[in-house]
Order: sequence, then structure tokens, then C-alpha cells
Amino acid sequence: VGEGPAASLQLRDAVLDGAGSRATVVRRAPGAEPEVLGELRLQVTGRHYLLDAVAALAAGLELGLAWPALRDG
Repeated sequence: VGEGPAASLQLRDAVLDGAGSRATVVRRAPGAEPEVLGELRLQVTGRHYLLDAVAALAAGLELGLAWPALRDG
């Protein structure tokens, strides 16, 4: 999980501004093409908040929860 190219759940194109933080979330499974899940938006500004959120998303996805429900939560 992170921003690096080897991350299994990767943040791309992070934007941090006065309105919050947002980034594109991409899932990278071994042997498969990267899958763009969608945009993650937070109402707080900070790269560390994005990284915390994507770690929580990774846990939810591993438990079998759907991306839309996790994103909206």
C-alpha cells in the first residue's frame, strides 16, 4: 500500500488543497493489469491522511468488501 509502482494498492495523482485531499486508487494484482478503482476524496488535507485511508481500504478489500461501499464510508 502506498504511492510506489510496486504497491498492491497504489495512490496516484494526489491533490492536496484547502478543500481536502484526493487521489486515484489503483489495485495491482500479481500477473494482472492494474485496475483503476476510482477516486478517493477526503475532507482533510494531508498526504498522510490519504495513506491512512488507502491502508484502511486495503483491509476492507481483503475482507471482501466492495470498493463503492468502502469509498463512500
